[in-house]
Amino acid sequence: MTTAPSSSLPATPDVSGVAHSARRQQVRVLVDAVQMLSLARSIPEIQAIVRSAARRLTGADGATFVLRDNEQCFYADEDAIAPLWKGQRFPLEACISGWTMLNRRPALIEDIYADERIPHDAYRPTFVKSLAMVPMRTADPVGAIGNYWATPHRPSEEEVELLQALADSTAVAMENVRVYQELEQRVRDRTEELELRTRELEAANERLVELDEIRTHFAHATTHELRSPLTAILGFASILAARLPEPEADQAAIICQSATRLSALVDNLLTLAELEHGELPIQPENVLVSDIVAGSLRTFAPAAGGAEVALDAHVEDRLAVHADPLRLAQLLDNLISNAIKYTPAGGRIDVRARVDGEHMIIEVADNGIGIADSEKARLFDPFFRTSSGRATAPGTGLGLNISRDIARAHGGTLTLRDTPGGGSTFEIRLPRSRAEPA
Repeated sequence: MTTAPSSSLPATPDVSGVAHSARRQQVRVLVDAVQMLSLARSIPEIQAIVRSAARRLTGADGATFVLRDNEQCFYADEDAIAPLWKGQRFPLEACISGWTMLNRRPALIEDIYADERIPHDAYRPTFVKSLAMVPMRTADPVGAIGNYWATPHRPSEEEVELLQALADSTAVAMENVRVYQELEQRVRDRTEELELRTRELEAANERLVELDEIRTHFAHATTHELRSPLTAILGFASILAARLPEPEADQAAIICQSATRLSALVDNLLTLAELEHGELPIQPENVLVSDIVAGSLRTFAPAAGGAEVALDAHVEDRLAVHADPLRLAQLLDNLISNAIKYTPAGGRIDVRARVDGEHMIIEVADNGIGIADSEKARLFDPFFRTSSGRATAPGTGLGLNISRDIARAHGGTLTLRDTPGGGSTFEIRLPRSRAEPA
């Protein structure tokens, strides 16, 4: 008995394993494409990603990237074994990509020449025998992705799902690019606007500098031109007030008061211009304080008399300080002028000067109504005028601000001691380190 020789049969291929591997490869292609689409910042970038991924997903012989351009289909890009329609436009109703967008669903065609939706004349020069076309976003398609085969091919359900997933991701990426480009444009527009505003501000600033220089020059020229006639007016008005009978003497006194106020205003405006430029000139010398005080009292005696306010002084004998006599007189004049404005008729103003260690103290005290607590914080601000005292009191609100800066320029201070209802005392404190006994 003989045994038949055993025969060796070929192994059966594991079809399910091959299919599973191919499916994993397709998913990997889709995932990679979606990741790259999320980083894309332009439509050409998206086109390059999609045309390659679409073909690899199904093993097609060609792929097209079609955009809707109003009522036309624009074949923006392609990846194929032979040229298709890149760069061409067709009416929506005249091509299958338009049908897909209008109907918002895929078109699967195994034999293009057996389907009346296909413009056969446009396909005859190509290799295409079968195709699958899916819309980019079914709600409101912005384009379509087409896959083409050179041999008859019936796209599977899985292939269509993969293509549609790629198309939907493409629509999202295109919307992201639109938003990103809008933001970029807004940033560019805002940057250009800011640059324009910066240039305008620079030009305005240059103009302001020019105007400021003109204003400063005008202030200097004007004040110097006004001082001479004001000095003459003051001198002659004082003489007339002393020699003329009533009521002419009173009229001359009014001229003297007005000229005094105008002179103080001129001095303050010039000083303000100098302070704004940090150029307040100080020319200190050994000054006899009694001379400064006496000069201020003579200047404001007519104004004090007209306001029915007593004006008196108490200065330590031979008291001297190292200061600019003109600036010190301006400082004191401002304080006395303010005190007259805000002291009611029948009140009094006392100017006191004394030594306090290494400092010289000048106080201008009145027995008026004082200053409200709510106004003290702003008292030395430029152009601030207290509401206390006479409602019609003249002035610009510069006197105290300038006086404080003059005191600081001398290394000293100007402060207020005040009790509402009990009068105000302004204290000038200046160092005497370089003063010599007079």
